[in-house]
Amino acid sequence: MRFKFIVSKTANQFFFISNLAEWHFSCRKEYNQQWLNKTGPLKALEKKALKYFKTLLEKNNLSYKNKKEFKAGNSKFIGKIFYTTKESQTWRKLTKDFSRREAEQIKKIFGIFSSRFNKVWSPENNKRTMILKESMRQKNYQKIFQGVETFFGFKNREELINIIILYSPLDWDETSAGSANVGNSYITLELPHLKRNTWQLDFSIGIIAHEISHIFYRSSSSIDIAGKLIKKERLSSNIPSKLFPQRNAPEIVDEVITSSLVPSGYLAEKFNNFKPTDIHFSDSNMQAIGDAYNNLLNNKAASTSRIIKYFTWQLYPLVSYYINSKKTIDKNFISQVIKIVSTMGEKK
Repeated sequence: MRFKFIVSKTANQFFFISNLAEWHFSCRKEYNQQWLNKTGPLKALEKKALKYFKTLLEKNNLSYKNKKEFKAGNSKFIGKIFYTTKESQTWRKLTKDFSRREAEQIKKIFGIFSSRFNKVWSPENNKRTMILKESMRQKNYQKIFQGVETFFGFKNREELINIIILYSPLDWDETSAGSANVGNSYITLELPHLKRNTWQLDFSIGIIAHEISHIFYRSSSSIDIAGKLIKKERLSSNIPSKLFPQRNAPEIVDEVITSSLVPSGYLAEKFNNFKPTDIHFSDSNMQAIGDAYNNLLNNKAASTSRIIKYFTWQLYPLVSYYINSKKTIDKNFISQVIKIVSTMGEKK
């Protein structure tokens, strides 16, 4: 597996504006709070621009219709242009993929937010990327990526993964986040300020491995097997309506499988300096996970991410067997995941 790190000011400005628009559950409100604390409250013109941009983003969202579309990288998501196109060609590409009016409006919105964004953009950010790149060469991290390749059957394939760096305003003692929704060889990494030899650095690398796991899962036959089993087991009807954010059955299965590896699963536990059992499954977090599951049992609102961690914990023995035996994901593994997820909200 090879990595290419992409740092683009234009991509980061898109991320800045789209996150302020709060158009999707993945938008981080804590980022917006820090950015606004530094740059001042939004003006009327900016609020109007964000409202329009939110409408455009919701219209051209992150979803893919099928595996074929994902593998081809076919997505109308506006961010795909800013993340995967060379900076010098971004605006030309935008005018090809969107109407003239929409392209002009997007460019105008960038102009409206230009001075505000420049207050948070700094060349000093590149230090974070250098720490990350240098750390990823360490043997323990390489073993995590090798474990992901083996598990999804990509071991002898030369894969190039493009890592789009999006600078988070969070300090080094906060965690990173990521996404694998812009194509079959690209991931985004929301990178906080980093320090060497910290669990936050370990976690950031775990997030990269997690997003790569999404790419491998969605590019393989596993997603087709899961789709058939989900339909056969009628899993969709077992997804509680009180989960937030609401995710459909295929999305939850995808997230449970990838999370069972990294950053909170057994693969991270085996090869990382950061031990998920020390943090994700500490006494206080286990209490929060238990409370979330109890809420589901009583038809109350529950965090989807905490429920997924609950399933990750249940899958530790199974995943440890597959990783230590160097087994590839198969129908048995997927069926066991679906069996566990099917118990969601069932009172014993």
